[in-house]
Amino acid sequence: LGTTSFSQGGGFFPVKNKDNTSTVLYAPINQTGTYTLMVHSTLFDGKAITESISVSARFTTIIPDDKEPKIILTIPENINKTHVISPQIIDENLDFAKYYLDNKEIQLNSSSNSIDSEFLTTGSHELEIFASDIVGNDATQTFSFNVVSEPSPITVVPSEPVAEQEEQKEDQNIYLVIGIVIGIAIGVTSIFLATKKIRTSPKSEQDL
Repeated sequence: LGTTSFSQGGGFFPVKNKDNTSTVLYAPINQTGTYTLMVHSTLFDGKAITESISVSARFTTIIPDDKEPKIILTIPENINKTHVISPQIIDENLDFAKYYLDNKEIQLNSSSNSIDSEFLTTGSHELEIFASDIVGNDATQTFSFNVVSEPSPITVVPSEPVAEQEEQKEDQNIYLVIGIVIGIAIGVTSIFLATKKIRTSPKSEQDL
């Protein structure tokens, strides 16, 4: 750590407070082995404290991540409000993903991990998905679709059974026969009364 009495030919390296109880030390540890750190701190009352720390480092092969997240979503051009929009993002080191519907950021349904399409208005929409991994590889993809209104429900009235139709037809025929009989009876009665009146008319004139 520099040329101080406790440096022993080392060098000074910057530190950064991570939070109230921890500090990050940036040191070029680039080989397998044991490293000894001498930590020196000056207290508020002017006293100094020095402490030795040993760190063992062992390196393995690190494969760089140079692939962007993969965004998968299959959606038809025209959908109704019952269609489930479920995007998928594939990346081993995914950091975060954001979703924008018509340029407004939205959140996926936490239980189904999908977009609630039942609240979409009828018409054209645009869904933009942005994903980023912890290395900084970004991916963006835009999907366009239309929400169409559902047709009005068609009420199907079941036809009457054949037996009921035949029964109704027989009832109609009975009513028709009764009507004809009543009409004939009225006609016969009218003729009879008219004939009787004609027969009695001359006798009445002689009496006069």
